[in-house]
Amino acid sequence: MEKNERLYKCKNEELPIIAAYVLYGIKRDLSDFQAYSPIFDDKYIVDFNRKIIAANELVNPRVEMEDSKAATERLHIGMDALIVPANRLAGYVEFARKEIQITPTGFGITALKKRIKARDAEGVLQNLRLVNANIQKYKTQLEPYGLTQEMIGLFTKGISIISAENQLQYETTENRRATVQANMNILNDLYLQITVICKTGKILYPNNVVKLSEYTFIKLMQKVRSASKEAKKKNDAK
Repeated sequence: MEKNERLYKCKNEELPIIAAYVLYGIKRDLSDFQAYSPIFDDKYIVDFNRKIIAANELVNPRVEMEDSKAATERLHIGMDALIVPANRLAGYVEFARKEIQITPTGFGITALKKRIKARDAEGVLQNLRLVNANIQKYKTQLEPYGLTQEMIGLFTKGISIISAENQLQYETTENRRATVQANMNILNDLYLQITVICKTGKILYPNNVVKLSEYTFIKLMQKVRSASKEAKKKNDAK
């Protein structure tokens, strides 16, 4: 086995959560585990908990998570700041439609607003470049209808702001991925201990449907994903 080979099939960030479920189970059923084998002593539980903490810090580093969250907020603010100017620009394009023979859709404004709503930074940048190119192309025809240099500057500045924050997010994500890959042994060790506990749980509770599911990795993974989807729904509904 190579040092950085990944032994588990769930997402990296899911593994510590699955492990926490397993930890809860073994602590609840500790007397049964200890009656089965002396390896499941207090030190074993402490060691398992330590591995969970280390894995969680690896895949969800607090400082990087805060930096990423702040960058995301700035990115969204930068996108949202373009909505009002985009609406105004669309009006000017409509005013000058006979002269410039182009619609807000062809100008790139409609797609720009859709990508902002979708929080798609790459899509926003792509359409923002098209909008800026068309502003320069049709500036003379649009200025009599209200297009100002200040508004032009908002779209130009928007590219700089969104590009910078999007790049920062990318670098943060890539740095975290590289760090996780370099320390894959931490996650693999945790997974191996989860496997031992789950195998033992299946030996101890072969006829207990509820506990069998609590010591089955794929069932725990499904539980984590279900909880994640439910949390996302609640967050989206706010």
